Amino acid sequence: MRAIVGQGRFAVNILGVRGQEISQLFASREGQGKFDQVGWEPGEVTGMPLLQATVAHAECELTGTVEAGDHTVLLGRIVGGAVSEQSPLAYWRGDYARLTP
Repeated sequence: MRAIVGQGRFAVNILGVRGQEISQLFASREGQGKFDQVGWEPGEVTGMPLLQATVAHAECELTGTVEAGDHTVLLGRIVGGAVSEQSPLAYWRGDYARLTP
């Protein structure tokens, strides 16, 4: 969170159904260098990392923070993004799932 507040910008990457390994990598508490293990490119607007395995992304400028219990919610204004027609990865009740129309 400190890195995002310090930069004043962030990206939201929505993984596709084949992105389970990437999801597990970024969810782990293990060490640095996670971006060294995946394909990514800097966003056109913010320069923030956009993963290549996404079905959608949003580049955001930080507009505020809200303390919520033991979490801090980051608020952002979308300044760039893209979406594809592929199915997103879903995680619900402790397991990965597919969204169906």
